Amino acid sequence: MIASEEAIERFAELGEVHITELDMSLYTNDTDSYEAVPDEILLQQGYRYKEIFEVLKRQAEYIGSVTFWGLADDTTWLKTFPTTRINLPLLFDEQLQAKYAYWGVVDPSKLPVWIQQAEAPKGTPTIDAELEVQWVLQTWTPLDGTGTLTASFQTRWDENTVYLFVDVGDPAQNLETVEVFIDENNGKTEIYEDDDRHYVFQDGECASCEGVSFSVSSDADGSQLEAAFPLSAAASVGGQIGFESLRSALVGE
Repeated sequence: MIASEEAIERFAELGEVHITELDMSLYTNDTDSYEAVPDEILLQQGYRYKEIFEVLKRQAEYIGSVTFWGLADDTTWLKTFPTTRINLPLLFDEQLQAKYAYWGVVDPSKLPVWIQQAEAPKGTPTIDAELEVQWVLQTWTPLDGTGTLTASFQTRWDENTVYLFVDVGDPAQNLETVEVFIDENNGKTEIYEDDDRHYVFQDGECASCEGVSFSVSSDADGSQLEAAFPLSAAASVGGQIGFESLRSALVGE
């Protein structure tokens, strides 16, 4: 999305920018086809619309209009191009009811939590906020947050410990706050259970972090947080635990 913002700013040097023919296919290729679209795909689409409009709102001073390529999924060119298949690219469904996509644009607070899954390789990193080899060689996951986000994270595990590394790759931003929610039994309950933990890292300190080892650093390349969270003996390490939410607040220098 940063590249998109840069493109808007560059075109703005020539005059007012207009975004036209906006829609969003459910597919990433020309061959996949759903017989019934999973709800989680529609939710993912809603979050993607949210991300796009966060960019457009930040760049509002340059943008004259945003026009969609249609109103609802009952009539869309993507049902027959590039192949005939179910495709639901717009803000309203085939019965003209608001989708997650609509709320992603109008009021993202009404979107349900999007639960994602990621594999954590086994490893025992040194807690020093340094990017050792085992972090460098794996894929990073973008960190949910606010503003122009450049932070990402990885996790590791060993016996009764989960490790987290958060990296902010922009020296103009400081890692002010990171909140971590760990749900050992992956219960996804609406109220806290005995196995649930909430940690708040703020300005180099950690609230309610008994037993947690952590290190923070900053340099010319950005800022980093590395932490080790103990799990109970009953936790199923190697199975699934829940990071119910992993959020950050970034502030510019």
